[in-house]
Amino acid sequence: MKKTIGFSNKNNVWTSKYDYIASNYSNIDKKFFSSNKLVNDGNVAWRHNVGTNNSFYGNTYPSTVAVAFSANPSQNKLYKSMSIEGAGEYKNGVNLFTTSDFISPSGRREYVSAGLISNYGGNKYAHLGKDPRIRPTADLKYMGHMFFRKGFDLMENSLGNNLYKLPISGLAVGVGQGAVNRTKLVFKSPRAANIVSIYGGQQEAIQQGMMYNDVRCSINIASTEDLESVGLKSAYQNDGIVVKATAVGAIPALAGLISQTAESGLTVFALIDPRHAGDMMRGQFAEAHFTLGAQDFELYALNLNYEQTDLDHSK
Repeated sequence: MKKTIGFSNKNNVWTSKYDYIASNYSNIDKKFFSSNKLVNDGNVAWRHNVGTNNSFYGNTYPSTVAVAFSANPSQNKLYKSMSIEGAGEYKNGVNLFTTSDFISPSGRREYVSAGLISNYGGNKYAHLGKDPRIRPTADLKYMGHMFFRKGFDLMENSLGNNLYKLPISGLAVGVGQGAVNRTKLVFKSPRAANIVSIYGGQQEAIQQGMMYNDVRCSINIASTEDLESVGLKSAYQNDGIVVKATAVGAIPALAGLISQTAESGLTVFALIDPRHAGDMMRGQFAEAHFTLGAQDFELYALNLNYEQTDLDHSK
């Protein structure tokens, strides 16, 4: 919470909010002074509008701007980009973005996308991020099928370092993998209503509206670092895909799931982090918060580009 609010008697408006607390103020010959001291301990007063920007009583604070975009609030929107008009470098400027889809009735922000202000072709753009909810058209990539073969043991396909080769027929190549935001493998049995992940030695259903981080998964596509440990360059092999099992019971649980499908096979999907491949952020209105540091800047306008849609955002 900001602690001090500035008011302009000349313009009859509230001008800004500040992080500091002052005990008293004074004007002397058009110079503005204030103090945060209730007792004299040597530093009695400080002069404003001199020295380092945003520095009060020996401490420097960042400038922040918070805005809401609520034009036509009944219309569902897909938010595409936000350009920034103003003077200044905006170096290391950070912005947060969220929409009405992630603001609860109590006002709690259930999800906020954070990122740096970027410069493209001389124009500055805020970070909007991607919709974190799992959407089949954007985040689930079909990889192929696994079939049960009598006498086959997935555990025998161990490559070491908890890496295993899964025999997938019809492998779709091109899904990236990273050490931090891993691409998770999930599975669909024709006998089950839901796509499931393997977590530990159990199956967990993926429900509508879940986010990437909600899906607990112990079988992921092997990252570059994982592959280097066994002398491989790619997780995509001619006879399958290399995965990393992060729990002891994960591969036996997957083998049990395959054996239940008989000859119909198990469909395999890759679940990609929506921050890299997800859909646009959506909602009826949006909020943005900027932290711009203490450097000189002047903000003229924030231009939020969006596309109207009649689709229900809950789908």
